[in-house]
Amino acid sequence: MMIFGLQRISVILFAAALLASLFGVIDPARAGGYVETFAEGEPSLELEPTLARICLLRTSRLGVEEQVWTFADHELIGVTQGRSYAVADLTPGRYLLWSKAENLSVMHLELRAGQTYFIRQVLIPDFGKVQAHIELVDAGEGCRLLEWLGRRVRVTSKGRERGVAFARQLFAQARRSAADRSE
Repeated sequence: MMIFGLQRISVILFAAALLASLFGVIDPARAGGYVETFAEGEPSLELEPTLARICLLRTSRLGVEEQVWTFADHELIGVTQGRSYAVADLTPGRYLLWSKAENLSVMHLELRAGQTYFIRQVLIPDFGKVQAHIELVDAGEGCRLLEWLGRRVRVTSKGRERGVAFARQLFAQARRSAADRSE
């Protein structure tokens, strides 16, 4: 009788984990404490007119536990996990935007004051790993995806510390990758 009860609990736990994976629910214990979801009182999405905004859109449930770290030059601007989005406001100018998952994905982007830029993070399975690629999408598509995603995440202080380490370790590689792409 006890064994049947344990088997039933195991099946329930497995089903819960499977549903979490399918529907993009983040287990905070597995997130490493690097990101958190905004709860009630989410900050306004109004943009300061002297700044530019980047919205990182993670639309895939693929690799729900996989974190995609995104930087503008040396600065961490967001970490997404599961189906979520992150927002960063930056001073206008030209940036090397790069994301780190199991790979690096890079692009140059010229930011203008008062403008919002939507960056979709596309995840692709690659022999047991998840490759992330970033791409600029137009405002109509970006707003539609933002509304559909609905769950905004932000980086914790622990995540910021990890981001500094990643930037130190990988920025030169991201710059080389961008130079290789432009040739």
